[in-house]
Amino acid sequence: MPEQGPIDDPVKARQLAAALNRAADEADWAAGVNTHPRVAYRDLRVGDILAPHTDYRGDDESEAAICVSVKRVGTMVKPTWQAIATGETWTFMNHEECELTLMRRGPATEQ
Repeated sequence: MPEQGPIDDPVKARQLAAALNRAADEADWAAGVNTHPRVAYRDLRVGDILAPHTDYRGDDESEAAICVSVKRVGTMVKPTWQAIATGETWTFMNHEECELTLMRRGPATEQ
């Protein structure tokens, strides 16, 4: 089998990410694993998937998004998220002690 490189088409990449996430959720749910953990901003990592939620204004639920970068500024954490369905990105900053609900944890990395 030939080696595969990165997926350059953002639409195909989002479709693959969504399919993999659905398959992983189904496996976790079948095993009884909690796929909606609450984590502190200080513990965010690239690859974490944000659960759909109602925004701070009380507007309709947002869509699921994947964390594509995490920057720390003193006691603040500034994650950048990319919507899985649309590819839209956004960044916001919050205190490291604040929590949010994830749909799924990203892969652990060795430190």
